[in-house]
Amino acid sequence: PPPPLWQLATATSASASTSWQENSGCSIYQYVPLVYVAVIPIWGLLTAFWAWNTYRRNQASARDLHGLLFCVPMLQFLNGVLSLFYFSLCPWRGRIALIYTILWAVVTILKEP
Repeated sequence: PPPPLWQLATATSASASTSWQENSGCSIYQYVPLVYVAVIPIWGLLTAFWAWNTYRRNQASARDLHGLLFCVPMLQFLNGVLSLFYFSLCPWRGRIALIYTILWAVVTILKEP
């Protein structure tokens, strides 16, 4: 017969067949950092291009609106970097994870309309 449920619930991590990521629910985030590794350089290039185009190439015709629109790719780049660290630190334990979580939440709120 199968063991009682209370024995399954109290199984030690040494006898469990799952890793620490699966036990903490981090297995669903396993490939998320790879997405950000691919996307961060694109946003970095777009941010650099927008800054160069606004503040160097077209400085004479740039308006305040162009400078404010620079915040869009900059915030997206910053959100990508923080998201990379945020999802790489799963499970979120410790002070550094708390700091990245707070920064990630603030930048995510700022970038939303």
